[in-house]
Amino acid sequence: MVAAGRGQMSDNHLDGVDWAALAALVDAIPQLAWIADAAGDINWYNQRWYDYTGTDFEQMQGWGWQKVHHPEHVDRVVAKIRLAFESGTPWEDTFPLRSKDGTYRWFLSRALPFRDASGRITRWYGTNTDITERKEIESALRQSEERLNLLASIGTHPVTAALRSKARY
Repeated sequence: MVAAGRGQMSDNHLDGVDWAALAALVDAIPQLAWIADAAGDINWYNQRWYDYTGTDFEQMQGWGWQKVHHPEHVDRVVAKIRLAFESGTPWEDTFPLRSKDGTYRWFLSRALPFRDASGRITRWYGTNTDITERKEIESALRQSEERLNLLASIGTHPVTAALRSKARY
């Protein structure tokens, strides 16, 4: 069994797995991680999830994770992940999650279905990777490109060209 308060996984999910060792491994990765049943009800989170969100398993179990999603994005995220759970296709999305201090950071989230020998989905494994810095850098780069393009367009404007040619004389 996984440590109490983190969610419960029955011992028959993977025979011979040392769940405490697996939890320690998953806690060592920089991502927020979770496991859901075949229907998409989340029944386990790594400690990093709880540390970031300031929540506990009772608040987050099942579909409780919606509470930490930004209200402007949660409906879209729910619709998209429900479709993945229903169709059995891998899921990927980006959205902001609220931290325990109330601020939001952007995450790239992915989930893959785990299938048994007969091909039936038995659970989903998901991760959330903080991409806030990447989004900030991309935004700064876009702004810089816009300024550069504006300056380039000013430099090729006929009036600017005429002023330059007069300045040379």
